[in-house]
Amino acid sequence: MRADATVFLPDTCTIQRQAKVDDGMGGFTVTWQDIATVACRLDLPRAVSEALVAEQLTSGATLLLVLPAGTDIGAADRVQMTKPQPLTLEVQTILPRATYEIHRAVACKVLAWAATPASPSVAPTITLITAGTVAAGSTLVSPSYPAGVATNRLAVMRVGGKPDTETISTPGGWTPFPGTDGAGGTGAQGIDTGPMHVAMFYRVLDGSESGAVAVSIPGGNSNLAVIDIYEASSGFDTPAFAGTTGADAAHDLAWSAAGATDLGLAAGDRLLVVSACTSNAAGGVGITSRAVTATGSTFGAVANQHAFQTNTGNDSLLDTCDFPVTGGPSSAAPVYSSTHDASNSGATALAKLVAA
Repeated sequence: MRADATVFLPDTCTIQRQAKVDDGMGGFTVTWQDIATVACRLDLPRAVSEALVAEQLTSGATLLLVLPAGTDIGAADRVQMTKPQPLTLEVQTILPRATYEIHRAVACKVLAWAATPASPSVAPTITLITAGTVAAGSTLVSPSYPAGVATNRLAVMRVGGKPDTETISTPGGWTPFPGTDGAGGTGAQGIDTGPMHVAMFYRVLDGSESGAVAVSIPGGNSNLAVIDIYEASSGFDTPAFAGTTGADAAHDLAWSAAGATDLGLAAGDRLLVVSACTSNAAGGVGITSRAVTATGSTFGAVANQHAFQTNTGNDSLLDTCDFPVTGGPSSAAPVYSSTHDASNSGATALAKLVAA
């Protein structure tokens, strides 16, 4: 029966006893010497247990230490434990023994304790796995999935073009980012002129996706679309995704589009940007100095920068980039800016990715 009872003693402790050691000068010093290491169980009164879990255990608390029957332990001894917390216990009382002892119970007072260090938290990260290849069209664009499709990764589609009155339909199996269907710009519709339309969609991948995705755009004239693949170390919190749109109507070299809504950007998020620009100019438009601001938030270096351009219809340009969010939360809508080497205007959408 005693052997069976040791099953209920899952931890170990070291019993220590005072010893006098000759100091070589006619006196002695008192030290604590290890007597035995034995199986044990620490029984915690409810209040003490809750304090221990909360890492608030204080010296002076009384605990019940259960040891194997016949353990050599005295009222002047002390005990060292490492579980459930590192503890130094002072023996107070050896509880009365039954006629046939199965366990030995000892009342102890906590002399010292050390909270178990909390595991360091690892901030979730969102990573671009693969940048896709752009597709162009008028009333239909069909971007393809790039390499990197895998279960629980995220595909993001950015679409933009002209005119601003077109309809960008949600492709089957995809979800619009909230607040990212917008229009803006200036001038009359024509080659390299006129307001633009932009939208963003996402799809949580199951790993089977491949080929092209058809996007119907009734009323379209000149459109571009691209699919990129992202991964979050802890998965994506899709209900927390958010988006907003803005417009640049100045038609000059300095692009500036202010979102309409604060996205609540916080450290670990990733801000995706797409701008549908009215002009691709002769020989293409170069874009530099991409930047984003949002009161209360900070951002890492811009990534995934592309200026996709087409001569389809009345011409258009799709400017894409990402910004890792390094601090927050934001308290104002984001503002995207860049510099073009040919005059441009149009619409911008900004979407927030959030890791679970």
